[in-house]
Amino acid sequence: MDTGKRWLRRDWFAGVAWAALVGATGLWLTCGGCPTPPASAVNARITASSTTGDAPLSVVFTASSSTSSNPGPLTYAWDLGDGSVSDEVSFTHTYARPGRYVVVLRVTDSAGQRGTASIDIRVRGVGVTAVIVANPTSGPAPLVVQFDGTTSSAPDDTILDYYWDFNDGSTSRFAKPSHAFMQPGTYEVSLRVVTAGGLEATTTKLISVGVRTGSLLFNGSMLATLPLASSSSYAALTFETWIKPDADGGTVASVGGGAVTLDVVPGTNTLRVQINGSPITSTVTALSGSWRHVAVAYLSGAGGTCVVYVDGAPLVSTAASGPLSVGGVVLGVGYRGRIGEVRLWNTARTATEISAAYRRRIAPTPTGLVGYWRLDEGSGQVLDNRGTDGTDGTLGSSPAAEGADPAWSTEGPPLT
Repeated sequence: MDTGKRWLRRDWFAGVAWAALVGATGLWLTCGGCPTPPASAVNARITASSTTGDAPLSVVFTASSSTSSNPGPLTYAWDLGDGSVSDEVSFTHTYARPGRYVVVLRVTDSAGQRGTASIDIRVRGVGVTAVIVANPTSGPAPLVVQFDGTTSSAPDDTILDYYWDFNDGSTSRFAKPSHAFMQPGTYEVSLRVVTAGGLEATTTKLISVGVRTGSLLFNGSMLATLPLASSSSYAALTFETWIKPDADGGTVASVGGGAVTLDVVPGTNTLRVQINGSPITSTVTALSGSWRHVAVAYLSGAGGTCVVYVDGAPLVSTAASGPLSVGGVVLGVGYRGRIGEVRLWNTARTATEISAAYRRRIAPTPTGLVGYWRLDEGSGQVLDNRGTDGTDGTLGSSPAAEGADPAWSTEGPPLT
C-alpha cells in the first residue's frame, strides 16, 4: 500500500459518527466495500484440437494465445489430468483410457504474476448400460420405493452421473434414491446414466401405485361411531357405503339415530332401507361374500323422493317426507361382515353423479361432502373424517379401546 494514502473508516455508535485514520502503517481494514486485490496481468488460455472422442484420443494442446500485460517471456505448467505434465507451449498428448480429465494450465510471466485456465477432456469407452432396480414396484399410495442404479455398467469406464425422473414432478441425482409416490397411478420412472467419458444410456421401469384400501370387520356385537359437529336438519341427504356382508348380514348403518337405516339379509338376498321407520325393501342377488356399493339419496319437499342405488344403478324409489335430523352415523350394530368407505352428503346426489363417482376416491373434498370416512387407517382408534365437517370418528363408542371395537381389515372395496 502507498504509505501516503489514508483510509477513512466510518462507524456509528448511539447515533454519533466518528472517524478513524489508518496511517502509514500499511494496515488494510477488513470491511465491506474495501478494495480487492488487483487482477493478475496474466490471461491464461487453452486451445485444444478436440475435447471429446473415442479412446485412444490424441489431443493437440496449445497455450500460444495466453498473454500478459507485463513485458517479457511466459512460462507454462500443464497438468493433463491423467498424471502427465508438460512445460511446452504446444504439444500433442494421447489419452489411452476412457474417462473425464481436467486439464489445468498455469502461466507465469517475467514479473512473477500468474494466470490459470482449465478445460475438461472426455474420452469415450465402448458403451454403457443403464439398469433400474426397484423395490417394491407396486402397492397402495403412499408408496415408498427404494431405487438403485448402481448395477448399471460401463465395461471400460466409470459411471459419473445418475439422472432420475420419477414422472410425478420429482427428480434425483443420487445413485440409490428413495422416493414416495403420493397419488395412485402408473409411473414410468426413467434413469439416465452418464459415464466419465461422456457416454449416455437410458432405461425405464413402471411403478404401479394403487388406492390404499381397508375396511372394518364386524362380528355382530361391534360398532363404530361417526359423529358430526352438531345435529342438523337435512332437507336433502345422500348416504353411501361399501359393504361385504357375511351370510348373517344385519344392520349396516344407522344415520341420524334411525332417520335412515340400512339392513341386509344375504340369506334371502334382501336389502332394506328405512326412512324414519318406513321400510323400502328390495331384492339384491349375491349380497353375501362380495363387495357391493349402496347409496341412499333423499330429497324432501314437494315431489321429493328417496332413491336406493346398488353399484351405481338405481334399484328402488319412494316418495320422501320431511327433513331428516342427522347428527352422525353408527356402523355395524348387529352386523357381521366388512364395511368400507362411508360418505355423507348434505345434497341429494343424482344418478349420474353416483354412477360416475362411487368407484373413485374423492379428492379434493367437494362442497356438500360433509362426512368422508375412508376406513383405511389400518390401526388405532381414530376414523379420519376428510369431509367438510371434519369431526373424526372412533372405533366402538369411545376413543378408548373396548370389546365393542371392530377389527381392522386390509381387504377393501374395489376403488380406483
